[in-house]
Parts: sequence; C-alpha cells; structure tokens
Amino acid sequence: MAPTMARSVTHLLRVLATFQALGIDFISLSEAIDTSTPAGKMTFTVLGAIAELERRLIIERVTAGLRNAQANGKKLGRPERILDEQRISALRAQGFGWKAIAADMGVGGRNGAPSLGKGFQNSAKGFWNLSREW
Repeated sequence: MAPTMARSVTHLLRVLATFQALGIDFISLSEAIDTSTPAGKMTFTVLGAIAELERRLIIERVTAGLRNAQANGKKLGRPERILDEQRISALRAQGFGWKAIAADMGVGGRNGAPSLGKGFQNSAKGFWNLSREW
C-alpha cells in the first residue's frame, strides 16, 4: 500500500492532499484504511512513516556494511581484468578495432574497450588514444 503509492512520508502526504483537493478519499480495503476519517488519515500517515523508516534503516545498514568491508581491506566493485597487452598490440597491428579486441579479450564492448587502453596510455608507444578510436 504505502511503499508503492509514495516513496516518502512527504510524498505520501502530498498525494493525499492532491486527492483531497480533487474530492477523492482513499480507501484501502485490504488494510481497512479510509482517509475520509481522521483516524484513517492518521493510520495512513503512520504506515507511510514506518515504510520510510524501514527504507532508511536498510540504507543505513548497507552503508555501514560497505564501510566495514572497506575498513577490513575488502576491495569493492568489479574485479579488475588482467589483460594481455601483447595480444592487444598484435590485434591492433592486424587492424582490429577496439570492439573486436574487447570481444576477443572477454570484456564488454563500449564499456570494456576503454579498459583495454588503460595500460597503454602511459606506455612508450603513446598511440593508444581511445578518444580518436570511438
């Protein structure tokens, strides 16, 4: 009921105010809430507040877990791919484009191809400028 109708108590109250301005009373048959009565409005607001509290607690727990993992030395995010620079150089020398090389190396096309050039951008060859390739 409340979590799908509104994302926060303020949004929930705005929806109810809009309903009220349009002359609409919200009646939930499954929760026995009738916003045409003061008790129904109060129940609706309390349920919305509880739903928002639950969402905020989940966010807090996830954030604390991520902080704890980082503090314990856990590296977050996707693991880095170890790429064969010689194979990339050989494929480029053969005229393959970045997307084809990305597919050959097992990394995603548009998102993975830039990671192919990371190791080469500071290399002595200096021709691994991805901005011209895309």
